[in-house]
Amino acid sequence: MSHPPFRGAELFPKYPWQTMASTCPNCGTVVLIPEISFRAPFKCPSCAQLLSVHQSYFWAQFGAASATSTLGPYLLGWRGNALLSVAIVLLIPASFIVVLIGLLFFPPRLHISEQDGPWTTLKLR
Repeated sequence: MSHPPFRGAELFPKYPWQTMASTCPNCGTVVLIPEISFRAPFKCPSCAQLLSVHQSYFWAQFGAASATSTLGPYLLGWRGNALLSVAIVLLIPASFIVVLIGLLFFPPRLHISEQDGPWTTLKLR
């Protein structure tokens, strides 16, 4: 039988993203990050409403990664084609950092999905 390393340790999550959550716009249930599908619509664990991550979340992350990968070299004196080259190379690592920070501090905004999957339907049912 294993014991927590200190009194109250069970109150702290093993991973930080276990505490970050969004809420279902339909029923207000807390939806944790591991329960969210970022690629396709998913069902709310409580009311089974079809939800998806708002597209602005991905554009905000791309904008922050682009600004970070460009601003750093610019402040270090890079200009012209060299700045463009370095910014493109740094875009991938900056994207990883921005996504991790985004998940930890800014959980995605969910909205009710109008899709049944990756393809839009005519709703003829």
